[in-house]
Amino acid sequence: MKIAIIASNNGLGHIKRCSIVANKVCKRNTVHFFCCKKKVKKFKINKKVKIIDFPIDIDYEKFFFDLSWVNRLKKFSMYDLYYSDNLPGIIKLKKKTIIYANFFWHQISKYANKKKINEINNLINTSNAKFVSWNAFGKIDLFKKTFHRKVGMVGNIQKNINYKKRKHVLLSFGTAKNIEKKNIINFLKSRYFLRFTKNFKVFIDELYYKHCLYKNVYIATHNDQMFKKTYIAIIRPGLGIVTDCIKWKIKMLTYVKNQNKEFKMNSKILKKKLIGVQFSSLIKALNYIKTYKNNKDNFSIISRRQKTISLNGEKEIARLINEF
Repeated sequence: MKIAIIASNNGLGHIKRCSIVANKVCKRNTVHFFCCKKKVKKFKINKKVKIIDFPIDIDYEKFFFDLSWVNRLKKFSMYDLYYSDNLPGIIKLKKKTIIYANFFWHQISKYANKKKINEINNLINTSNAKFVSWNAFGKIDLFKKTFHRKVGMVGNIQKNINYKKRKHVLLSFGTAKNIEKKNIINFLKSRYFLRFTKNFKVFIDELYYKHCLYKNVYIATHNDQMFKKTYIAIIRPGLGIVTDCIKWKIKMLTYVKNQNKEFKMNSKILKKKLIGVQFSSLIKALNYIKTYKNNKDNFSIISRRQKTISLNGEKEIARLINEF
């Protein structure tokens, strides 16, 4: 079977999930992965998967109804199945389609008007597409009249983690658009953060790194080498970074000031499952880190709580794909 996998270009989470699925299904199928080539280089991709540079560069919150990328996709040869991560516009092709989505932009955007919401809801609810979401986070009310399967986390828990070697703090505010960017930069330039870095080693996203060139601050590469050194993280809780923290058993502190409904909803779920703590300010989060003990007992608590998260979502998705 010839499969096209298309990933949203908003942040890294969509591309990472798709890369895991692509690696899983390429053993039995021909897989073409449409995504931002620059971003996908961060992940390990099976050589059998053909990467096609196809960044969908739109402001997802404001212009989620921009489906011009679908017309670009039509220029490529047809596929037996289309798999999309959070892009309902793929339905327009009227082909066999599976869409992974825990939310849709038109459901959470403050810019959405009733007409556009109804238009996209109708597109979803009258389609023959199959929808998949993470059973811990996906909102069932997004899928009223369609096939919807809830699966485990896409990815697995890392084994043999040496908690004694984890000395770093991660500050991850995402690569997607962030209306708090200016406030975050001002905070990173503050004396408070400078004093904090004298006692803690900090990984920070490349986007913000240039604003805090202090001795103990390093660029967050978001690869295995970084995560194995990290024991606690302040995050904007997109599901990409949440998955990474669960995989590596990292304590999560969420910062969702002035963020959209997706991040606030995810933060509440993490708090409810006792695997995340929410803070209204960065200072409060860093103060928490100062008192948090990076020891065996706390590591064990994180491990026990995260065992409640079901895994192997990519295997369930692969089975669904093969059912076609």
